[in-house]
Amino acid sequence: MNLKKIFIIGIVVGVAAFLISGILYTLGGRELFKTQDRYDYTRNETIEKEEPIEGIETIKVNTSVGNINFKYTDEDVLKLELINPMEQSKEPISIKRDNDTLKLDINDADNKIHFGFSKNLRSMKKCELNMLIPIKYKGNIDVSSEVGNIKGEFIGRALKLTTDVGNIEVEIDEIESGEISTDVGNVKVKIKEESNLSLDANTELGKIRNNLKNTTNINNNKNKDFQINQDLKIDVNKGGSLIKIKSDLGNIELSN
Repeated sequence: MNLKKIFIIGIVVGVAAFLISGILYTLGGRELFKTQDRYDYTRNETIEKEEPIEGIETIKVNTSVGNINFKYTDEDVLKLELINPMEQSKEPISIKRDNDTLKLDINDADNKIHFGFSKNLRSMKKCELNMLIPIKYKGNIDVSSEVGNIKGEFIGRALKLTTDVGNIEVEIDEIESGEISTDVGNVKVKIKEESNLSLDANTELGKIRNNLKNTTNINNNKNKDFQINQDLKIDVNKGGSLIKIKSDLGNIELSN
């Protein structure tokens, strides 16, 4: 390996370390090295709530820490189950209606409480929100988390899934537009073989694995020297609704 390649690798590693340090700081990294714990991480309890969705076009979920799972059910109302909420959270599940948008604030995310990055990582393994969505609901879903994994299925119009630190896994049946992104984590997207979709995937430090069938117009750009900064644009069958997928640091997997 010549000096030029070594120099470029050094720059890439340095930039990656800088980006990760910024993420840690944003998520409360100042407390990472504190040895004294002032709070318990989670409460050993389960909170359940129900909410009608008549007139709702968008379900918007925001959480500071915790894994989020969502799937469809034959029930007529939205059902929420929060396992092991954060101890500091005064209102673990807050539900508000804003015109045709249903806003779910989990673990006081709207109050910008920072629990400390080390606490967030440990609590992420315990704190979990399960959402059961009525199958009749065909609207938009918008889920965001600072620290936590997101996993679910989607049948509707617009889908937006974002997390700062965590993996995302979603199975898509019907969609008009999609935006899926994580700063640090892997992304897995599964779509039906007969779907007509267009995908635009990008990872800064990672690989894109395309296991889709019936694909056309493949435009695959990647750094040939270091296997980083990979972009993939692809049509499934005839192409159609656009789904944008991004991971700054992590792999992306596409499959049927």
